[in-house]
Amino acid sequence: MPSSRLTHSILAALLLVAVSSCSVIRHVPDGEKLLDRVTIVSDVDSIPLPEDIRDYTLQQPNYRLFGMTRWQLRLYSGSNPESNNWWNRSLRKMGEPPVLIDTLLTDRTATRLARAMAGDGYLDASVRTEVDTSIYKKARVTYHIHPGQRYYIQDIAVETRNPLLPPISLNDSLSNVYQIGIRSDTPLSPIILDEERKAIARYMRNNGYWRFSSEEIYFEADTTVEGDKTREKMANLRLIVNGRNSHPYQVGNIYFHTDYNPFESDLAVEELPRIDSIRHREYTVYYGKKGRYIRASALARSVSIIPETLFSEEEVERSYIKLNALPIIRNANIRFIERERADNLSLSDSLRIIDCHILTVPARSKSFEAEILGTNSAGDFGAALSIGFVNRNLFRGGEFFNIKLKGAYEAIREGAHSFMEYGVESSLRFPHLLFPFISENTRRRLRASTEWKIGYNYQTRPEFDRVILSAQLNYSWQTYRHSQLRHTIRLLDVDYLHLPYIDQEFAQSLPPTTALYNYTEQFILGSAYILNYTSTQSPEKIGSNPFTARFSIQSAGNLLQAISYLTNSKKDELGAYQMFGLNYAQFVKLDVDLANTIQLEKDNSLALHIGIGAAFPYGNARHIPFELRYFAGGANSVRGWSVRTLGPGSMKVTPDKTFFDQMGDIRLDMNVEYRTKLFWKFRAAAFVDAGNVWTIRDYENQEDGLFRFDRFYKEIALAYGLGLRLDFDYFLVRLDAGLKAYDPQQTGRYKWAITRPNLSSNFAWHIAVGYPF
Repeated sequence: MPSSRLTHSILAALLLVAVSSCSVIRHVPDGEKLLDRVTIVSDVDSIPLPEDIRDYTLQQPNYRLFGMTRWQLRLYSGSNPESNNWWNRSLRKMGEPPVLIDTLLTDRTATRLARAMAGDGYLDASVRTEVDTSIYKKARVTYHIHPGQRYYIQDIAVETRNPLLPPISLNDSLSNVYQIGIRSDTPLSPIILDEERKAIARYMRNNGYWRFSSEEIYFEADTTVEGDKTREKMANLRLIVNGRNSHPYQVGNIYFHTDYNPFESDLAVEELPRIDSIRHREYTVYYGKKGRYIRASALARSVSIIPETLFSEEEVERSYIKLNALPIIRNANIRFIERERADNLSLSDSLRIIDCHILTVPARSKSFEAEILGTNSAGDFGAALSIGFVNRNLFRGGEFFNIKLKGAYEAIREGAHSFMEYGVESSLRFPHLLFPFISENTRRRLRASTEWKIGYNYQTRPEFDRVILSAQLNYSWQTYRHSQLRHTIRLLDVDYLHLPYIDQEFAQSLPPTTALYNYTEQFILGSAYILNYTSTQSPEKIGSNPFTARFSIQSAGNLLQAISYLTNSKKDELGAYQMFGLNYAQFVKLDVDLANTIQLEKDNSLALHIGIGAAFPYGNARHIPFELRYFAGGANSVRGWSVRTLGPGSMKVTPDKTFFDQMGDIRLDMNVEYRTKLFWKFRAAAFVDAGNVWTIRDYENQEDGLFRFDRFYKEIALAYGLGLRLDFDYFLVRLDAGLKAYDPQQTGRYKWAITRPNLSSNFAWHIAVGYPF
């Protein structure tokens, strides 16, 4: 086995050397130049260039792995240009052809860069191009930008040429609502002016003007204005809103067509199937061959468009979101048809009426799924099977029902025993809030759901049998105005742990606290609040900074303790109350996770993460339940350690310790990961992880695990490693290999494992689905 690994390592090294030695200009034809470098500089050091300035270049050099070596170009160069066999075709497919300099694109890039500077207020900017061809078959392009002087806005005037249009005040609430605006003494930016045109046009469409376009809005700028002492270049700006022929529109009737076929999209709405119909409040629902597969009330609840109100583009967008969130609807299409003028005689001459037709494509209501997995837990092989059933329209209102049966078997090498696990879990999600005292107007402003979950799990091992029953009631919602925030209230969270059998010899070998809190019957009744934030920045844009945050607080036992106190319940020998003869947990748990991804350049990004958590037992409990304690190590933690093999603190790992002992009440995770592209669907990563877990109290079986401010920083473990990812867009498979760098569980010089790297005791590898953060 060692010689086999050595052979594979030597072959991999030889391949790497062979690829690295391939000349990058091998496929560059005579008379052409490889684009080796593109540099953009400002001739005025005091004027910084826009962060996205590189986005305006039409040619970039070949991609560099980890920002250093042109891996894909070298792969391509390793192929023989005169051969088309399988090997050479594969190299060319995995690689990237050389980017040859194109003088036409270079000139066009210079023009685009000048326009980019003009968009930042430098209207007189110019760009000079310098091409260095001194290196054989290579070209290095430098764009020298001379910004010139920046133009600023001195005065602003507004002219509306249609008195029917809503009043506009650029210094009032409009700019605040859309978070863009123009003010005096700010740079004259055509980009901002164009965004203002779009914002005003959207404002009009949200106030009844159905077909209002930004083409109806334009600016006139007088740049002959004399500047002052601080601003040499000034301009007076005039905003003109035309819209002479624009009229407000009111929503008339609203019709649902529930059996729409997208392959017959050229049909007029009058020709769509109308086998059956029903009237619900102000809405008319037409059914086709599928019958009344969805209730009219469920459709009405899923739209924000209201009859006899002014047209609003915002309400149309909200309706799209709600309709497409219904599991039974595959797709939705909303059309508006203007009525003939003869139907508007009772209205004023300015107001028009449009009827709304909502076309929905039904999805498959039921489906089955099955999954078979092979498992390997510390050398014990096994298999897992799950069978699931899904109903996307349980009560004909878009309710999503899911039930899954799971089973697992694992052969344990030591002894003639085995580990078996089986269970069932089910959930039912309603596409709205099932809660009293919520007004109809509030429901229209929310994207919400209500979900019930129940689960049963039975585990049998040589040492014990364990049954876990669980139930949850979750409310989730987010507003349309603050769609980056998602709130979840876990109103009910119940867990019951029952041990029908435990081997007495095994029980007597456990530390008292471990036996009491991990191998006795437990009851948990609590609730939680979870807040998720996701920025709207594009993760693909260079210089972008997409950010996510998660905050959660969970508590348990308070209601049960209040009942115990009010009923004057008796305490056990340890001074704890019981409910139904069972010990119940009481604690509060806080977690915060922050993640940031910085796009450095195309296919190269830097991902950062920090996570902090703490759980505090109090009142009726001295320990946090095992299922809710923190662990370190594993695919999403410090990857130099296997799961549950790190910590707590600097506790020494001895043969009598189990993974129950390597848990904690406080966690810290810090991760830095450089992500890059290899070829095809393959991605690579280099990472550094840091973190550990600690206990909140000094427990007898977790020596040196207590969190203390004077030493915790010395107990933060460090790991480093490489990762390989297979990205299929809709899911990602990840293989990470980590090495220990600093091990707080060791002593003296052995703490710094980075000085003696090996692939046995200081190495761990992990397979997972999805990114770690």
